[in-house]
Amino acid sequence: MNPQIQPSPHGGRRAATASRAARGALCAALALAALPTACGDRPPVTAVPPQAPAAGDAPAAARPLSVVVVVLDTTRADRCAPWDAGCTTSPRLAALAQESVTYREAWSPAGWTGPAHAALFTGLRPPRNGFLESRRSMLPRSANTLAEVLQDAGRSTGCFTGNPVVCEELGLLQGFSHAPRLVTNPALPSAPAVHAAALEFAAASRAAGRPFFVFVNDFEPHITYDPPPGAADAFVPAAADAATLRAARAFDHEDAMRHTLGITPADPRVLELLPALYAGEVAGADAQLGVFVDALRARGLLDDTLLIVCSDHGENLGEHGLWEHRFSMHRTICHVPLLVRFPDARDAGRVVDDVVRLEDVFPTVLEACGLPLPAGLDGASLLKPLGGRIALGAYGPNTALLAGLRQDVSGVDETVFHLELRTAFDGRHHLIAERAGRTQLFDVAADPDELHDVAAELPEVVARLRALLDPW
Repeated sequence: MNPQIQPSPHGGRRAATASRAARGALCAALALAALPTACGDRPPVTAVPPQAPAAGDAPAAARPLSVVVVVLDTTRADRCAPWDAGCTTSPRLAALAQESVTYREAWSPAGWTGPAHAALFTGLRPPRNGFLESRRSMLPRSANTLAEVLQDAGRSTGCFTGNPVVCEELGLLQGFSHAPRLVTNPALPSAPAVHAAALEFAAASRAAGRPFFVFVNDFEPHITYDPPPGAADAFVPAAADAATLRAARAFDHEDAMRHTLGITPADPRVLELLPALYAGEVAGADAQLGVFVDALRARGLLDDTLLIVCSDHGENLGEHGLWEHRFSMHRTICHVPLLVRFPDARDAGRVVDDVVRLEDVFPTVLEACGLPLPAGLDGASLLKPLGGRIALGAYGPNTALLAGLRQDVSGVDETVFHLELRTAFDGRHHLIAERAGRTQLFDVAADPDELHDVAAELPEVVARLRALLDPW
C-alpha cells in the first residue's frame, strides 16, 4: 500500500527517492499490463480549490488567459471528423472545429500514454524529457512542466483524469496543485465524472478571480471497447451474435497481447467487431466532450480561455497484424487529432495541413499566455510559421511488460519486447527504423495505410530522414 501523497506548494517539485522510483516502475508495469488496477491503491492527491476573495470576480477585460487541455485518450485522427470527412463518430468535434484551428497532420512522438503526456507537458520528445522505456518509465522530477510554469505565473492548476497512468508515481502530476484521485479500484471513472470535477474547479477558480489551467484525460476510447448503451448502434452490424458481441466488449489488454504473440489466438468473429466497438467508444467520448464544452460555455468559462483538444496516441485495429498500441509506431499510432480554439475566435475554421507535433502544445500555450519560452525545447509554438516541421518519435523496449508476461507464460518469443524504434515524418514520407537494423519507409500521401515499404526505391529519402532521428 502506498502512503498518501500530499501536494507540495509547488505541485510536487520534490526530490526523487529510491522508494518513489520503485513505485514508479511498479506503476508503469501495472499500467501497461492491468490498467484497471494501476495507481489506484492510495488516497487521492487533492488540494482545496481556491476560494473567492471578498473583492469578487475580476473584470473580464483584466483576466489573463485561462487554459483547458482535453486529451481524448487512444483516439486515431482517421476515425474522427473532421480528419475523415465521412466519419460519423464525432459530430461534436466537427462542430468545435468550426470555432477552432484544425491541424490535420498532428503527430505524437510516443505510442503510449506516459511518454506522450510527458512530451505534451514539457515540449520535449521522449529521448530528451527522460520518459522512455529504455531509460526510465517516469518523468524526472527535474522536468519543467507546463503546469509548473502556469502555476508560477499565477494560475490555478487542476488535473482531472480517467487514465490511471496520469499519476503522481510516474511524475505526470508535477505542477498540479489540485489532482483528485478519480481512479479507484476496480472501476475507472466515466467522462461525466471527470468533467464534473474539472468544471467545478474551473468555476471556483473563476469565482476567485484567478485564471486556471485545467487538464482533462478522457479514457473512454482505450481498450476494452465497451461503449455506453446506444453509442455503438450505428457501427455494430445488426446481425452481430449477442455472445460474440459480449466477448468483443470484454476483449482486453491481455487478450490483445496473447493474440499478437500467438499464445491464444482470438476468435475471428470477435476481432471483426472490435473496430465497430472502438468507433462506438470514440462516439461516446465525442458526445461527452460536447456536453463538457457546452457547460464551459454556459458558465462563461470559455471566455478568455484557450481550449485545446487532442489525443496522446492512436490505436491499431488489426492493421499490420496488431491490436491495441503496443509494438508499433505506424501512422495508426502516431497520427492524432488536434484542435486549438482561441477565445477571440482567431482563425476560426482554419485548416492546417502542415506537420505539427504534440510537443508543440507546450510552447503554444506559453506564447498565447504571454509567457517566456524555456530554451532548448523540441516543440515550436503553433503561433509561429508552421512549414518544414518534422515529427520524430521513439518507442521501447517494453521490458516492464515482458517481466509481467514471464510470470504467466513460458516459451514465448520475447524478441518483440526488445523492439526499439525511431521514426520521422516529413509530411509525406514516414520512416520507421529499428535498432536491430530493419528500416521501413512509407509514402503516406500515396499509401495512407502504410502497406507498401518503399525504402529500397527511395534510398535518398531514407538517408535524409535517418539523419534526423533521435539517438538510441
